[in-house]
Amino acid sequence: MVNQTLTAESFPGARLVIKRGLPQGSWLMVGPPGGGKSTYCKQFIYEGLRAGQDAIWVSTEESPSLMIEGLRSLDPPLRGTDLHKHLRIVDCYSWRAGEKSETPFAVSNPSNLNDTNIVIESARKGLTNFRYVLDSISSLALSAGGGAMQKFLQISIARLRSANASGICVAELGAHEELFMNYLRFAFDGIMEMEYREDGDAMRRTFRIFSMRGVGHTSNRHEFILDDKGISFRESSNDRSGKW
Repeated sequence: MVNQTLTAESFPGARLVIKRGLPQGSWLMVGPPGGGKSTYCKQFIYEGLRAGQDAIWVSTEESPSLMIEGLRSLDPPLRGTDLHKHLRIVDCYSWRAGEKSETPFAVSNPSNLNDTNIVIESARKGLTNFRYVLDSISSLALSAGGGAMQKFLQISIARLRSANASGICVAELGAHEELFMNYLRFAFDGIMEMEYREDGDAMRRTFRIFSMRGVGHTSNRHEFILDDKGISFRESSNDRSGKW
């Protein structure tokens, strides 16, 4: 079934690679550190908020205030959106950093994934057809272990589907064993890939859909620019090279 809310225009770069509206699902975002994964996910949440959707962000990489600051920096600015009402941040970061959490959905020990799931369920209460980001799988797997992370993801993906939600989960390229990566490829409805490489004095960043179930798409890489206003794609970029 195609979710009419998730149009190509509301998904960063999707109109360049997707031939029709995106189905609801859970997608894996893979790429190296500094490739733009977190900014891409913020833009995914941002577009949903602009369209009137609620959102959940599970943060292991930055504090809630920095996440919100990143959202507010995107262009055009969010206006008339009560982030405290429509965005629920599950904070898995502050405990690790030894800081006091700024959100009611704080996880006291992210290595205990059962407790993490309970907090996520509390944040999810009353929401349907929302957007979801987990940034990142790699941080939680590092503290809890790959086996526990697989069980956690099975539960999370099933609950997303039951709530008619769509989400992106982030994994760092090279951070996991091949067996775990094979599980991730199987578990998710689609795989997005980011890459960057030096080209003289410039840094070239590219995005592509590696696979996506039930959707016609290209696998070509498309170059994008990453700055403090978000991600913008070069319309003419078309690179067929590279695999992860």
